[in-house]
This record gives sequence, C-alpha cells and structure tokens, in this order.
Amino acid sequence: MGAVAWAYVTAVSAGGSTNPAEIIANTICALIPEAGTLAWALALLMFIYGGAKYAYGADDPGARKQGKNIAVNAMIGLIIVAVAYALVNAIANGSPVCP
Repeated sequence: MGAVAWAYVTAVSAGGSTNPAEIIANTICALIPEAGTLAWALALLMFIYGGAKYAYGADDPGARKQGKNIAVNAMIGLIIVAVAYALVNAIANGSPVCP
C-alpha cells in the first residue's frame, strides 16, 4: 500500500491525474526496474551459493550434487528473469502510461 500512496502523492503533487487506474499503472511502471534488479541479484546470489557449495563439498558427493543443482537452477532462473524482463519492458514501453 505504501507504493500506491507514494504514486498518489507524486501524481497529485505534480498536477497529474487522481484517477486510481492511472496511479496504479504509474506505480507498476515505476516498480518494473526495481523488481528486475532484485530478481537478477537473487538469481546471481543463488548461482554463487551453488558454486561455493559445489567447490567446498569436494569430499561429499551429495553436497556436490546439491551445489550443482542449485547452480544449474540459478542459471535457468537467470534466463527466465532475462526473458520476463525483456517482455515486460517491451510491453511497458509500448504502453502510453509508461514513459
């Protein structure tokens, strides 16, 4: 609710519309880059964690397998994030609401 309140205050103080649909759309447009950055960071951290688990689990085959699975799944997650981010940006940039 804080993001919606922020968008409302921003829209009204800038002389913009008080239409709730426009306020919500502007809020979503403002949050797209932050959500993409957060998703990239989490996927990258999981990849690093999986690689470290793989490297430090040299004596334990179970830990190596788990580390490999985490790293592979993180790479798949990075691909999904990249495709989703590209699609959302393509849709948002074609929208008259998002600048």
